Amino acid sequence: MCAGYSNDVKDVCNYQPGNPLMINVEKHWVLAGISKNNIHVDCYEPVVPHMYLRVGFHLDWIKRTAL
Repeated sequence: MCAGYSNDVKDVCNYQPGNPLMINVEKHWVLAGISKNNIHVDCYEPVVPHMYLRVGFHLDWIKRTAL
């Protein structure tokens, strides 16, 4: 999935995969995604969406593997 900011807030760096994408759901912070390498995007460049691995899509595998 893609996520980012529409203003001057800077996002994750290309060379720091694994950063969390957190969303607020009913006053609880939830891990929605994990950043991956974003090719051709400068480090912390504002207004550029970044690619994230959707955690919910892999939740069954995570539960089977991590527990």
